[in-house]
Amino acid sequence: MVLAAIPARYGATRFPGKALAEISGRPMIAWVVELADRAATVDEVRVITDSPAIAQAAETAGAVAVISEREAASGSDRIAHLLELDPVAGRATVIVNLQGDEPLLEPAAIDASVRALDADPQVDIVTLVRPIRDTEQTEDPHLVKAVIGEEGRALGFQREPTTDSEVSRVHVGLYAYRRDAFDRFVAAPPSRSELRHNLEQLRALELGLVIRCVEVETAAVSVDTPADLERVEAVLRRLDAERISP
Repeated sequence: MVLAAIPARYGATRFPGKALAEISGRPMIAWVVELADRAATVDEVRVITDSPAIAQAAETAGAVAVISEREAASGSDRIAHLLELDPVAGRATVIVNLQGDEPLLEPAAIDASVRALDADPQVDIVTLVRPIRDTEQTEDPHLVKAVIGEEGRALGFQREPTTDSEVSRVHVGLYAYRRDAFDRFVAAPPSRSELRHNLEQLRALELGLVIRCVEVETAAVSVDTPADLERVEAVLRRLDAERISP
């Protein structure tokens, strides 16, 4: 069973309550729930949150929401609590950690991650990457870069600019885990490197888990600050214009 799990904490450091920020008249969490629900490979959609308002918005959009105020080191650690609290979610054999601040990620991108995991039994986790855009600066610390080796294997992730553009791509915040790899990940404490860089995937690499990076073409925009909402709206306007152009 493939579970799309969306951790959506109200108290985000840079943008508190961002899951409820409106995009074209709907809260951001609704956009993420709906894209997860449209993915062909996903069987169940769950939201784990500390906020009754976020839970209500998620349920209005069609997800099952679970409220927990327990502190967690990462989104995946929050999902581990979801699996404890929700017996249906607890039966998942593949867990897709879908970030609650990626409202424009395409359902096909989720499907690509799940299918790549299914295709290679040597891989523990699949994540997504994309080329850097002309409007982006590699020096931006919010822009996480993945360093990729042979067969798409992740060698590292960093916020600093990488020195080799041929093996560096921008990381897109999604992780598809095999259940045994997920359980191993959340059983381990956060690593020093993870805490220093605020990148949970570094814990997985230090545990020896194999991460494959799948490159996708995506319009996804990560919402880290209120200013990012205008970037999302601009992308939506562009996509609407492309749809109606002859």
